[in-house]
Amino acid sequence: MKRALAWIALTLLTLAGAIGVVGYVVAAFYVTDRSQYVTDYGAIAAFAAAGLVAGGLSLLALAMRLPASVRFPNEWLALALFGLMLCAGFASVIFERYLLFTPLLAIIAAAALFAFIARLSLRWSPGRQTAARGFVLPGVWGMVGAPLTAVVAQVITAVMLVSGGVAGLYLADASLMDSIGEWITGATELTDLSIIRMPTIAAGTLAMLGIVAPLTEEFAKFLGVYLVLRRRVTTRLGVFLAGASAGLGFAIVETLGYALMAVDQWPQVMLIRAPVAFIHVAATTIVALGWYKQRQSGGYWLVGFFALSVLLHGAWNSLFVSMLIVAGDVTSADVIDPATAFTALVLVSAMGAVLVGAVMWIVGNARRLGREAVSAGDVPGTTSVVSRTTAGASSY
Repeated sequence: MKRALAWIALTLLTLAGAIGVVGYVVAAFYVTDRSQYVTDYGAIAAFAAAGLVAGGLSLLALAMRLPASVRFPNEWLALALFGLMLCAGFASVIFERYLLFTPLLAIIAAAALFAFIARLSLRWSPGRQTAARGFVLPGVWGMVGAPLTAVVAQVITAVMLVSGGVAGLYLADASLMDSIGEWITGATELTDLSIIRMPTIAAGTLAMLGIVAPLTEEFAKFLGVYLVLRRRVTTRLGVFLAGASAGLGFAIVETLGYALMAVDQWPQVMLIRAPVAFIHVAATTIVALGWYKQRQSGGYWLVGFFALSVLLHGAWNSLFVSMLIVAGDVTSADVIDPATAFTALVLVSAMGAVLVGAVMWIVGNARRLGREAVSAGDVPGTTSVVSRTTAGASSY
């Protein structure tokens, strides 16, 4: 029964994705004022493509037709393709040509970014590859299941917070409703970041992005790792790579969504958002390794590692929001005072430190665990058991 329901759900997801892609192609040829619809059709094409890929790969896995192992092209080839797509995007915007190809260019750029980070994670693995099911399925969950789970949880949380505290917030910040009304009606430009400096808006944004988003997103991403590997005996490297794939799938879809909503500015947004993928990958692998350690030795390692993951993600988001607040001060001032400039420098430095730490975590663990797997003679595509003790502790 469960298998039949899985077939039905995945088939519907694949068909919906295919219909969305075909609809975009038809619209590209028949819409008169094409530039006006770039955002709408671009978003449809991007998320339809994600659904098509995720559904198709899941159906292959369900039919047991995935290859035993998976590998990716050289890192520099993926990076070159990413840069080429951005250059093509900049050219299309500058010369106002082929704007309807924006979603295609952005999707290819996102796929190249995925391949680059995936290859980096696999660089020290045996044969620079890993078991297909243990890598592909968490990535599929990261692209589809995790975003939906996180969004639903965040919406529910936001509704509860707003419904419970709107009266008190209004009393604490009486000018809030007027400012939001002016912002919505256009009296205040949408590009003006000054509204985020209001105490209520700033506190609410920090709470949502610094606490709620990391909690819900890290839980949602790890859920994919758990669902795929919960009945499998696997190595620490396998769990690490599954976490990397889930985090990477989520990051790519999120990055693609932000880029396509930016329309003409999508190359800049893609370029700026690309490093954030390392934050997602690092955070999810932290939780995954905590889960593996708990399976091996018992205790409550998962709780501690999950808290560390949320702290990493929350630190990045909080620093980003703080930068927006500082940017609001800068855009509303004729002269930038030294204190504001110094604050901006400190925030940028802190964000850089968090990003470097995330990259070092990914590369360091990929290298260490990959070499462990090579020494143990693990073969990609097979279920690896390090020892009888490990097998006994891991099987479930």
